[in-house]
Amino acid sequence: MTGEGMNIKTIWVYGVGGVGGFIGGKIARFLQKEHRKDTGLYFVARGEHLKEIQKKGLVLNTGSEKGSSAFRPVRPTTLKSFLHRTFASSV
Repeated sequence: MTGEGMNIKTIWVYGVGGVGGFIGGKIARFLQKEHRKDTGLYFVARGEHLKEIQKKGLVLNTGSEKGSSAFRPVRPTTLKSFLHRTFASSV
């Protein structure tokens, strides 16, 4: 994946559990590495996952990245907020 020619302004990761959190964390690292501050990255979570992400940010625990946090600011949100932001302008 390269950053050349990409004009993506917003990325939503819906469902930040084990898989969504991992993929979202990798996207966050890529955006940070490529200095893509103009791309908004949002995480849709609920329950305890949402509370922990709001409190600590997104923390990756992989073999090569044990305990390392995503460097970009994490914008966790609820499903209600996600739907409002996504569909309010089209109604």
